[in-house]
Amino acid sequence: MGGREDPRVTRSKANILDATLRVLQSDGLAGVTVERIAAESGVAKTTIYRHWAGRAELTFAALETLMEVTTFSSTSSLRDDLLTELRRLAGGLESALWAKVLPSMIAAAEHDEHVAELSREFAARRRSGLEQRLSVAVERGEVASDVDVGLLTSQVVAPLFYRRFLSRQPITDALITEHIDRLLASIAPEQGAGPARRTHPALLSGDSVVVVLAQEMANDLDEHGHREGETEGDQKRLRVVVLEGLATDEPE
Repeated sequence: MGGREDPRVTRSKANILDATLRVLQSDGLAGVTVERIAAESGVAKTTIYRHWAGRAELTFAALETLMEVTTFSSTSSLRDDLLTELRRLAGGLESALWAKVLPSMIAAAEHDEHVAELSREFAARRRSGLEQRLSVAVERGEVASDVDVGLLTSQVVAPLFYRRFLSRQPITDALITEHIDRLLASIAPEQGAGPARRTHPALLSGDSVVVVLAQEMANDLDEHGHREGETEGDQKRLRVVVLEGLATDEPE
């Protein structure tokens, strides 16, 4: 028969998870062992194993306390909903503990398939709200009906992760607004006669990450000017090559 969890068990689990987060913050995933967490938390190893199969499960359980699955807002404005979500995400990437821990989890997933599988499940739960909102947008006709929602979900958030972990550039509100406005313009439904809608090809086919990286390369050129030893003509030609991969006319 089900019932409320014993308060002593609740306290023990909380101590274990808190200790895990402290170790993750100081030493990354490499520092997380059941022995270390038992010593840090003052809880026996047998108790830890009673609740989690191993260090990977324990680590993701700790991350769950930092990155709870939130309900995605769904108003009458897709633009407003996406801006709200990206501003929330940007705040977390800037200052939350999970953003400091995430790189070590990504690195571990490259070498451990079990960690990789847990990581995929963890990410899927956190993108589900955004994916659902974009599916609603397709149903409402807010975006083109032929958009791949899974790829679009990645496209929405990818520039923020790129800037935080790769290019190390600031994530400003102006950047978020421009990104969403450009993205929505590229996938807007057809509005009668007029020029063909230009769209990111990765939203309909291909790899959205390539498009995101190409856009960021173009942005870098615009923001930082010439690279060392590069002439203005070289820079213009590179910008054209990069941007040509971002948009194509739809087939007639």
